[in-house]
Amino acid sequence: MGAPYLVTLPAMYAYMYTGELLEPAELTAEEWTTLGRGHSELGRVLLDESGVRQMFHPHADAHVDTDQRVDHFLEVTDPTTVWLCLDTGHIAYAGGDNRAIVAKHPSRIGYVHLKSVDPQVMERVRTERMPFAQAVQAGAMVEPDAGEPSMPELLRDLDALGVPLTAIVEHDLYPAPASVPLPIATRTCRYYTEQGLAGFRR
Repeated sequence: MGAPYLVTLPAMYAYMYTGELLEPAELTAEEWTTLGRGHSELGRVLLDESGVRQMFHPHADAHVDTDQRVDHFLEVTDPTTVWLCLDTGHIAYAGGDNRAIVAKHPSRIGYVHLKSVDPQVMERVRTERMPFAQAVQAGAMVEPDAGEPSMPELLRDLDALGVPLTAIVEHDLYPAPASVPLPIATRTCRYYTEQGLAGFRR
């Protein structure tokens, strides 16, 4: 189909609707090695057989979520076969630092999901140990000018990489009345256009 990328995600250790643990939240050293080898090999096969680049997507309540775990993942994977899909919302959701990732791994950023979280809601999410789906329903995801990370600074960091990046703008809402998404999308489109993003499509 001519797709240049395949976005892959880590296994979630908690069921997103109940928070029930599906497996231990921490990987052992051996499991980190296995994870790295597996994704490095998957990336090689994708490139060799289809010319597709693998973009690995950190995720809330998964083994790769914070900037420290992203660091570790990128250390154990092949930089010629695995790149990062930087999901700014999932990193912020886990308490990670998006700008630190960009600064430390500029050559590994291959794709971006722009998403924002409400820091006040996130305090409640962490205190009450909400599962991800419940956190979304509680309003954890917000429009970019009302949440974290601070987009103007992060967008400048990404622009300074000097490479063309594909960015998908996301705002998790489920369930959501049919009338809710369009006004949010309209305001968000306006916000990112004002921030200078080019080639914006709805």
